[in-house]
Amino acid sequence: MKRLFMLLLVGTLALSSAAPTQAQVDHRWEIKASAGLLSTPEYINLILIGLGSLNFDDNLVRQEFTPCTALNVEIYRQVNHWLQVGASLSSGYANVSTSQPETGTMSRHTGSFHTSLCLTANTRYKQKKNLSYYGSWGLGASMFVLTQKGDDLNETNVAPIPMLNIYPFCMKIGNLRGAYLEVGWGAKGVVNFGGFVRF
Repeated sequence: MKRLFMLLLVGTLALSSAAPTQAQVDHRWEIKASAGLLSTPEYINLILIGLGSLNFDDNLVRQEFTPCTALNVEIYRQVNHWLQVGASLSSGYANVSTSQPETGTMSRHTGSFHTSLCLTANTRYKQKKNLSYYGSWGLGASMFVLTQKGDDLNETNVAPIPMLNIYPFCMKIGNLRGAYLEVGWGAKGVVNFGGFVRF
């Protein structure tokens, strides 16, 4: 019984002393999910649905759905103590429609959906315990799908454009899981807030 107890004690000490090293080696991947306000593609969405639905008939009622939120998912791999490389996927949607006030019949509908895919790198500036300051940089493309429907119109257009993510002011709190805030310009929003998990 004493021998078994000693073996368990030695095994526990060995595992606990190896745990920090194991954590540094194994937890190289990170998944982030967030919502961002006023992303660059959202501005383009608003321009597309605005120009695509101009109608000067005063007898029509205009209904709009103009969100200012981009949904983002990112995955990264830790290269060293200051660099992460990965990819980000962002999407958003906006639409506008006009209808007859008497019957409620839709006369025209214009919708714009975008998806942005960027190759991304995070560069850490400074870390203090569980608080980290970093920059996030990405280069990729956004795909816009513009749909227009009406009495004599039913068409869909697809347009890709280059996309650049520049987020120089970012902070993250937590180690294996936590929250982060990013401020900058690009497909993720001017202000981007979310959570992350490392594995």
